[in-house]
Amino acid sequence: MAGKIDFNALYASMIDLTAKEEVFDPSGSIILDAVISDGRGIPRGIFLELAGESGCGKSTMCLHIARRYCAQGKRVIYIDTESGLNGNQIDCFKMRDYVNEQLFVPVRLQTYGEVDEFLCKVLEDKDVALIIYDSITATVPGKLTEKNVDEMNEPGVAARLQSNFMQKFKARFKNSDKTVIFINQLRTKIAMGYGQVTKLAQAGGQALGYYMDVRLMMKKVKMLEQTLPGYEKPVPYGADLMVWADKNRYARPLLKKVLTVHFGKGISNAGAVRSVLEFHGIVERVPRKGYRVKFKDEEIMVPKDEIETFIKDNIQYYVQLADSLGGIKLVQESDDEEVLDSDTELSTSDLQDSDDL
Repeated sequence: MAGKIDFNALYASMIDLTAKEEVFDPSGSIILDAVISDGRGIPRGIFLELAGESGCGKSTMCLHIARRYCAQGKRVIYIDTESGLNGNQIDCFKMRDYVNEQLFVPVRLQTYGEVDEFLCKVLEDKDVALIIYDSITATVPGKLTEKNVDEMNEPGVAARLQSNFMQKFKARFKNSDKTVIFINQLRTKIAMGYGQVTKLAQAGGQALGYYMDVRLMMKKVKMLEQTLPGYEKPVPYGADLMVWADKNRYARPLLKKVLTVHFGKGISNAGAVRSVLEFHGIVERVPRKGYRVKFKDEEIMVPKDEIETFIKDNIQYYVQLADSLGGIKLVQESDDEEVLDSDTELSTSDLQDSDDL
């Protein structure tokens, strides 16, 4: 006769990491923290996809996040398969000292095999907190590097490799505290049949989405411009991006917020406050004149190039005002009723953490 099963002991041995309290690391952006986890930050040990149009600031955002991690003494690995990261960006983000201290480790790889071999070694490094993969869709199957262009006629080879890669590393990373951010691109999927709609879709195979814990989508709302000496027309210096989670296990998905990126500098938290104030009419754009701004009991005209500087100079007042109006602005659909995020408050300390934003 079989012995009696001790179910209490059995269940205790089977309880996995999901029963543990979640740990979050601030991203350095009040908008990203709000979209990902209702303001708590980036959960440790997750797979996060960041997808957007080309040139909208995905790498800039990741370097901003990396700087925040490094400032806390955490090691960041930056896998660059696009050969896009350069010394100028490292210097602009003030990351040179972190590179010398090996807190920020940029690695240039090309094929899935190279990334596979490297990540297997990185898993053993307990000091690594964040891995940024820029980008998985630019990673090349090894066999294609050995062939002539005319011989590359194997359909779906990249998608199959990506599926195998994600399945392997999701299983290996699930018990680690290492967060992985996958940068991806949104590309135009043209309607080819009756009833279909042309839309933006993530590049690469479907497997990438299956294994993500959080999938963030970005789309340009408007370009931010400034007047520079010697130029007849205003020159873009950043962009307002609409950001939402297409899939999210840590907060409600599909709520859209506005995030401001300054090219070559990072994410502007002051820009987030400006978006709230514009939404409620506290800051109003006046064509060819600048901005009409309500400050206490007065209305002040502020030049277009100086609006965020003005907000930063009076940040305490405007943070309190923005919070009283409901918090970070949500982007409305054209026919939707107004929805405000009243649960996420703006933090003055977070706003002042960034060196030059």
